[in-house]
Amino acid sequence: MFMDSYKNHCGVHNMYYSFLIIDYAALFIMALCMFVINLQQAGYSQKLMLNVCTWCCFICFGFCIKVTYASSIDMQLLGQKIIYLAFLHALFYMLLFVLNFCRHELPAKLQLLLILNNITFSIFALFMDKHNLFYTSVWLEQSHGISVMRRSYGPLHTVYHVEMILYLIGMLVVIIRNMIKSSRQTKRACMLLIFTLITPYVGYIIQHAIDFPFDFTPAGFILAVIIILELIYVEKIYDVTDIAKDYIFETMDSGYIVTDGEYRYKGCNNLAKQILPELDEVEPDESIYPISSTFRQIVNGNVPQINYNGRLYEPSARRITSGKMTIAIVITFIDVTQQYEYKAMQDSYREELQAEVDKQTSDAQARQKRVEQMSVQLVQTLANAIDAKDKYTNGHSSRVAEYSVRLATALGWDKEKIDTLRYEGLLHDIGKIGISDVILNKAAALSDDEYDMLKDHVTIGYDIMHDASTLPGAANVIRYHHERFDGTGYPNGLKGEQIPLDARIVSIVDTYDAMSSNRIYRKALPKEKIREELLKGRGRQFDPKLLDLFISLFDRGLLDDVAPKDNGWFE
Repeated sequence: MFMDSYKNHCGVHNMYYSFLIIDYAALFIMALCMFVINLQQAGYSQKLMLNVCTWCCFICFGFCIKVTYASSIDMQLLGQKIIYLAFLHALFYMLLFVLNFCRHELPAKLQLLLILNNITFSIFALFMDKHNLFYTSVWLEQSHGISVMRRSYGPLHTVYHVEMILYLIGMLVVIIRNMIKSSRQTKRACMLLIFTLITPYVGYIIQHAIDFPFDFTPAGFILAVIIILELIYVEKIYDVTDIAKDYIFETMDSGYIVTDGEYRYKGCNNLAKQILPELDEVEPDESIYPISSTFRQIVNGNVPQINYNGRLYEPSARRITSGKMTIAIVITFIDVTQQYEYKAMQDSYREELQAEVDKQTSDAQARQKRVEQMSVQLVQTLANAIDAKDKYTNGHSSRVAEYSVRLATALGWDKEKIDTLRYEGLLHDIGKIGISDVILNKAAALSDDEYDMLKDHVTIGYDIMHDASTLPGAANVIRYHHERFDGTGYPNGLKGEQIPLDARIVSIVDTYDAMSSNRIYRKALPKEKIREELLKGRGRQFDPKLLDLFISLFDRGLLDDVAPKDNGWFE
């Protein structure tokens, strides 16, 4: 009877265009809702609702395709694919939203199972025209000049709708359980959420119950969107008491008062009532601000302490916000009596304590200085022991350390870095402890095997020093001071600035000292020859910038006082 009356009044074509407008209106409103939600604070609830609206937008788009191209069986199937694809995804994110709203969490394994289930259904939906699991057959019928898609259903269609119903039942159970133990404001938000869930289902049921040629579901989405906006902008999908709960639990030993953003009373504990007796006269949801002058002063930050029953309490007001909006205010009264008692004790003993601190500081500094002196002596002794293995390199480590300090000073380094570099220079050849004296003191040229054994001193030294936490950079200097700037050095073939800066410095001064000292196989080189050899290694063996600075020190004679006195330069 309803169908005959409607057709007689409007005509089938008017009805077609009406539903076409409704479908596109639903698509536009869903897109608008996505935009509005995106403007909210990027919280977890907003992200979930944005996902829900995104998938609902796809559903509306599928309905638009079906109505726009009603005469094409292929376009009808395309629209139906999009709807099937998006519906379970929308329900999944709606389930997460409902659980979050009700302070629950979906187990990770179940969440993964639902995602895999949705993906599986999506694949079957995308290829529904290639199998008969969703529809065993599909055809178009003409009804008063309008094409209507008819189909006979397969088993997967039934399973799909069973899952839709299970999603709905699960969400309703969670919401209803939450309503039972929630405040009045939260119960109203729960009712709106229930209407949001059932509205699209009601549209779907009505359309199938009366065998209507066009789908009511998009109209249901329009109503659902209006309810969602109500939740976001009016209810804020927040319960003030629930939001403040975590903060209250953290301060249970103190007094607390909870209000909403408009100072409407939500609750307090017994200690707060004892401190502010006027709270006994305040009803729930009644504004405290005009009733209690002390409350007004606390909110405005004008009450430093309150003395009650021989105890001193320090009040504070914390505002809980969502974006730019204050949604709750928590007033706390923290017992600071002991803190002030401790402060009084500290004041009475301040001078005595300060004197003791000064004495302890002075003793600690003296001990530190002795430790540092012992450390320097120990490192120097170790360096002398290294040099003693090779009688022709006596003093080599000390000179390398001093040359390094001169170059670092020219670079403008601070004292701490320069002192560290000095130790690194002293220890750069510590690995020679593990090299045979026969090789170190051999007058003739080394064989290839002997040279390979000599090169092992860098890795031996690294193994000795890599756990030395007081000189963390020394191990790298020991290991890499024979690397070359062009990448042809050893042991790792590092190139350019891959080589640590301290190791590049030691590389230059180590080579310089070797050429300016007498060795078992040759005399020290003349200064002109040394300069020439250094420049040959510029950019190949040595960092060019560091070498240029070192050459400038060399040319000005700023290194001569460190050089060995028996090298023939001073005769």
